[in-house]
Formats: sequence, structure tokens, C-alpha cells
Amino acid sequence: MSFSKLPLSIVQIVRDIGPSGGINGVAYNLDIQFKRKGVEAQAFTLGKVKKESMAKSVFFSKIKLMKEVVQFTVFGTFRARKQFLKSNDQSVVLCHADVLYGDVYVNHGLHLAMLRRSKNRFRIIVRNPFHLFLLLREWLRFYFNIHSVIVCFSDREKLELLEVYPKIKSEVAVIPNGIDLDIYRPGPPQDNCNLRLSFGLGLEDLCLVFVGHEFDRKGLKFVIEALALLPNHVKLVVVGGGSQSKIEQYKKIAEKLAVENRVKFLGQRSDVASLLNMCDLFVLPSFYETWALVGVESMACGLPVLMCPVGGITEYLHDGHNGFEITRDSKDIAEKVKHFINNPSAMNSMGEKAISTAKKYAWSSVADSYIALFRKIGCDKRNRANRE
Repeated sequence: MSFSKLPLSIVQIVRDIGPSGGINGVAYNLDIQFKRKGVEAQAFTLGKVKKESMAKSVFFSKIKLMKEVVQFTVFGTFRARKQFLKSNDQSVVLCHADVLYGDVYVNHGLHLAMLRRSKNRFRIIVRNPFHLFLLLREWLRFYFNIHSVIVCFSDREKLELLEVYPKIKSEVAVIPNGIDLDIYRPGPPQDNCNLRLSFGLGLEDLCLVFVGHEFDRKGLKFVIEALALLPNHVKLVVVGGGSQSKIEQYKKIAEKLAVENRVKFLGQRSDVASLLNMCDLFVLPSFYETWALVGVESMACGLPVLMCPVGGITEYLHDGHNGFEITRDSKDIAEKVKHFINNPSAMNSMGEKAISTAKKYAWSSVADSYIALFRKIGCDKRNRANRE
């Protein structure tokens, strides 16, 4: 019997699953595609092991997050092993984060690699010792080869994984992240204009957009500094940010540079696709990313992107074709933006090429790659069970 005809059952291990950004959204979209393709799929989440919930206050939000990470890592691991290993369950288990169990692990980021690239690695650890727990968990995962297969989003990320953890014996596969092309696509021009006006942005303004929660790592400071070097009609829309205190910190940076009236801090939003569509250029000078899914989402909306060539970004950003590579330097960012000011036609031509690039990463084709991998693993598990 061929792999394609074997029955297949998939379990995704993820702290939470839902139509949002980040890991939760990746698992959610894969779940939808698996079921559309007739594959049995279920999710093993924090809700399976969580006993209680802390108050949802701003003060306790970080403590709550750390508690949930530890809880899901420790109790989730024991619960998953009991449910899927000891019961001889033949499902293929796909782990996205936290839990130290699963046939396949999706590498959404290497904590050690991120800290190595940071100039403030020691200050980061001193300010938040929880990083030590994350480093220990990551080392356990790769040193003991807990997973049969590790999925990286790009060849570059695969190489970095093998450089940081050279003793890995697990098979390493490359499957890119995907996007929902029904959501991320060019919006109706009139809707884009109306939304822009509702935020006090002019139709003749050149609007940059930054999306992300970790402002420091993703380089928002350099974008704000670049704004001070650009004409007044260049504006910046910031989506995300996590805590209000972090947003206030960056508002002060804008005030010191006298560009506070040109920066719109919108906080966390659920209408990211609409916000991308009302803007002109996406900017992300991050020093570490595995894939930066929002870059592809921006391209799908027709935006040229300005991003640092890190991680899997080099797989879809082609310098001078659908955007520009940038450095974490305000002058460099400003120069790249000026290219579009001086060459208005480049916005449309690069935007069209960006859309063509994004179409290669539809969730349907990404799910097909996962299913092909799972069928092989499922066949191997059945063969081992039959021999035993």
C-alpha cells in the first residue's frame, strides 16, 4: 500500500490554537487545511492540562505567561507521553512549542541563536532569568533528540540549527510557513482610503507599517529614527507592542525626535490585513527571525517590504525585486524609503512582484508537504508496531 492511501491521524501540540498571529495561528491554519483534505486532526493544548487561571491583569500578565509556559512544558510533556506513547496511539504528533514530546517538532525559533545575535544578551538574561529556563528546555529538546523529525522554515534556518546544535541526530526537513490568501490580499481601494482617513492619515501620505510585539528585537527604534530623516508626508503605523508600558517607552522616543505626530501606535489588532492594505511599505529591521510570516502577509497585500536579511526572510525577499534588504541603521532605512519617494512607479511594480511571490506560500500547498511527511512517519510507526 502506498503512503497516500494509508489512514492518517494528526495531533498538533500547541499552547493555544486560534485565528491569530504567531504559533497559534500557524497551528490553526494547518488544522483547517488537514481537515479540508480529509485528514483526521485534533489539538493537544494547554487546556488539556491547565487546572486554574490567574487573574487577567496587566500586572500579572507576564507572570501568567511564564506560569503557563512552565505548566505546559512540564505537565503537558507527561500528559502527552501518557496519552500518545504509553497507549500505543498511532497518531502522528506534531509539536509546535513547549512540550518535549512529538514525532515532529516545528522550529519556530532558536532561543540560543537569538541571544547570540543580541548585543545585550547578558542584560536580557539578568533582567529576565526566565530565559535560562527556555535555554535549558531547548537544549534538552535537541541534545536528547526527542523528535524524529525537525521542521525548519528555510534552508538557512536548517543550517543555523545544525551549527548551534551540531549533535542533532533527528532528520531535519524544510517546509516554509504559509499564509491565508483569502485574508491577505489587496483590499478594495475605497475601503483602504476610508480606513486611512479614519486614523488621520492623508491620502497623499507615504505610510510605513511595522507589525510585531518585540519592539527591541524587531528594531522599531531604527524605523522611528529613520522617520526623522524623511519628509513630513512619510508616516508610520505601528501594530502590536504587547504591554502599554512598552508602547509608552517608544512614544517617548518619537517625542524626543519630534515625530510623535507622524507615528500611529495602534496596539494589538485583529484587522491586520486591512491595516496592511491601507499602508504603502512594510518595514522590519529585526536582528533575528525564523521566517517573519508577516513579511509574506504584507507581500500578499501588495506591499514591497524592507527587512533585514535574517533567517528565512532571504527565501522570499529578493533585494530590488519585491523589496529591499536593510540594516539596523536609520540612515539605510531612510535611503531605501527615499527610493520609493523618488521613483513612485517602483511602489506598484515591486508590489505586483511581491504578490506573485506570496502566492507560492498558500496554506494548502504547505499542508500538502506536512501530510506527505506525516504519511511516511505513520507508515514507519505502523511497521514498528507490527514488528513488536
